[in-house]
Amino acid sequence: TEGWPAGARLAIEAQRLSGDAELIGVGFLDQATQDDLLAEVLESAPISVRRYVQVASLFPSFSAELCDAAIADRLSGPATMTGSEFIDWLRRYNLFVVQLDNEGVWYRFHHLFARLLDNWRAVQAPDPQAVAQEQAMRGRAAEVFRTHGMVEEAIEQLHLAGDGANLAAVVAEFGSQLIEEERWSELDRVLSRVPSDVLDNEPALLLLRAWLLGDYESRHREMSDVLDRAEALLERGNVAETASIRRLRGEIAALRGAYEDLLSGDFDGAVAEEEVAMELLADSPGRHLTFAFVAGVVSLAGAGRPQEAHRLANSVMGDDRFAGAPFDPMAWAFPFLGWLEGDLSLEERYATQLLTIGERYGLVDTVASARYFLGTSAYERNRIDEARQHLDKVIADRYATQAANTIHSWIALALIEMAQGRGDEADAHAASMMQYVLDTHSDYFQPTAEAFLAELDLRRGRTAAALRWVHHADPEAQRHRFMFFDPASTYVEVLLSSKSDADHGRQLLEQYLAEAKRRNHRPLTIRLLGIRALDRAISGDESGALDSLGQAIRLSQEGGMVRRLADLGPPLVPLLHRLDVTGDGLAHVGAVLAAIEPETDGSVVTAQSAPTVAGEPSLTPREFDVLRLLAEH
Repeated sequence: TEGWPAGARLAIEAQRLSGDAELIGVGFLDQATQDDLLAEVLESAPISVRRYVQVASLFPSFSAELCDAAIADRLSGPATMTGSEFIDWLRRYNLFVVQLDNEGVWYRFHHLFARLLDNWRAVQAPDPQAVAQEQAMRGRAAEVFRTHGMVEEAIEQLHLAGDGANLAAVVAEFGSQLIEEERWSELDRVLSRVPSDVLDNEPALLLLRAWLLGDYESRHREMSDVLDRAEALLERGNVAETASIRRLRGEIAALRGAYEDLLSGDFDGAVAEEEVAMELLADSPGRHLTFAFVAGVVSLAGAGRPQEAHRLANSVMGDDRFAGAPFDPMAWAFPFLGWLEGDLSLEERYATQLLTIGERYGLVDTVASARYFLGTSAYERNRIDEARQHLDKVIADRYATQAANTIHSWIALALIEMAQGRGDEADAHAASMMQYVLDTHSDYFQPTAEAFLAELDLRRGRTAAALRWVHHADPEAQRHRFMFFDPASTYVEVLLSSKSDADHGRQLLEQYLAEAKRRNHRPLTIRLLGIRALDRAISGDESGALDSLGQAIRLSQEGGMVRRLADLGPPLVPLLHRLDVTGDGLAHVGAVLAAIEPETDGSVVTAQSAPTVAGEPSLTPREFDVLRLLAEH
């Protein structure tokens, strides 16, 4: 029986029913023999049982209610039984039926037995109306599945029934629920079951696909194509402006503003799109409206309008639409504002609230976003162990959460390894990140991943590899402006490492620095000021170097950022020693100095190990001890 006792069981049952002793001696029970034995058993069963078996075998699982609904047009005739009586018969004869719940409501046939039933059903006498009857049965079964919350099963039955209209309606409703619950993988699976001719002609389904591509997978070129198709369908035939149509138009505006305008640097265009989205989605509170608010806040900040960004974020305070809801615009918007303004306390306060919300409602993506914010903020404060704990959890859920959080968390983990002197482990993290990008086909983040590989190459002395990257990279395609890693600074650093490219690097440095200051992008401003300080020191402009570094220290000290400068490494130490700072600034310099020393054992830099500058006195041991103690406390 090839490891399955069903053949023997069928042989025994057939012998019992037919009295033919020779059946026991059939020997090896191949597929054809088992089919024959099944026919013997079923032909001996009551006609009502055979009717129900034919129906139940169509479905991956069944209940008494489903069987009655599906067989509704076959209940007339002799020996009629109910679905409950049918299931009782199956259980009494133990005909390979598996109970699926504790209540005894849902069942399925053993999958190998179900395969035999498929073969048996296929050789039954042909019925001219069989196809139409089967489609009708599947439609009725789909309604039973749907009412019991088994939506994926309902979708499968509607697809097999060829009922495109009802299929689209059910998928649209269920898909919206999946987005609200951040169940991206399930949404992908559900949409894959929709025939392309149905999906491509339903704007609501196209919008589900657009959210999946844009918000989850970061495949923005494909997203834009899908939005174009949806918009064309909405414009065709002068569609009436119903509430559902307004909602779809609002979703289109929200996605275009965030993933076309904002990411390309058209901040004013993004602000305008999100204003339209907020108006159109005003009566549909939920994830999409919150998304529009947050994209609007980030766009205003990117446009250099911080006061308006804060006003918009605060405008939802006391808004009944979000009371008790899982998507609080303030909890989402302020971590971005805190990061962009270099205010780690603001970022951490609202990211902690975001984490609480995500855990309360079981929202995997929200939890991952909160941990991304908390992890990168802890890294910037040089709280390495805390940062690793948060970021590792983001990576663990990488196939259930947004690509953006995953990729930047992986970058931060690689930087943690570098900060602790483990370059090979940093390379391994970077390689895993790149493989993830390739696996998810994220066209938007591939340049980011390549830029970070160049960053690691530069830090690990592989300058030639970094220069190969910079000579073919597009700096404008690399600039994300509101996430943890901004490749613009990497582009400048690599150019400055080459004598032949240094002038171009200085030109871009000043251009990017002016833009970062204008847009109040503190992390990028601090980093670029530190790079400029090092470049001026190399060029012999000590005064200019100290001036730039002093600006960077003041900005980073205000928000508690340490690693923005510390990651520039030991070359920064001599300049830090020579800064004229006091009070809180002195403590912050000590924190940066303590973070620069590559560590593998957790110790901090000491006065004996501190570098000195030729021709200039270093700090005294006592002075350096003061800096170290201030940094620790």
